[in-house]
Amino acid sequence: MKRSGKRQKGKLLSVWVSAALLTRLDEGAKREGSDRSKFVRNAIREKLSPPGGVAEK
Repeated sequence: MKRSGKRQKGKLLSVWVSAALLTRLDEGAKREGSDRSKFVRNAIREKLSPPGGVAEK
């Protein structure tokens, strides 16, 4: 499926999560007005950002 619009090149990441964790993920994404992919990308950036720094986009 080809998507329209500008996108940065990236890679698809598939991960297995428990049903309970997936429920929490969906709740967190909804709370932030986001979707799963954006929520996970932001969580990864936060986790990998240097202390007191800003993570790369």
